[in-house]
Amino acid sequence: MKAMEGFGDLTSSSVSYEKFVTMADNVVVCGEQPDAETVAEVVSSRVQSNGSSDKENELTELPVQPLPTSVETMEYTHELQRFFEA
Repeated sequence: MKAMEGFGDLTSSSVSYEKFVTMADNVVVCGEQPDAETVAEVVSSRVQSNGSSDKENELTELPVQPLPTSVETMEYTHELQRFFEA
């Protein structure tokens, strides 16, 4: 097994438990982004999106569907009841 650079041979018994456990203590795996950076990213993304066409920014309206009649509602209710009782 090839040793990773800087880690040596981790399979040897010469590596102590403490050294093995604390080996990656200085490795940054996540971090908090400062507020200024976050604001700058949002502002720049909005400036870029303002340059796009108006059609891309318009909200799309869904077609209005008519409300079901009372008979249709009762039929749907019975179907649901059959579904849940099955």
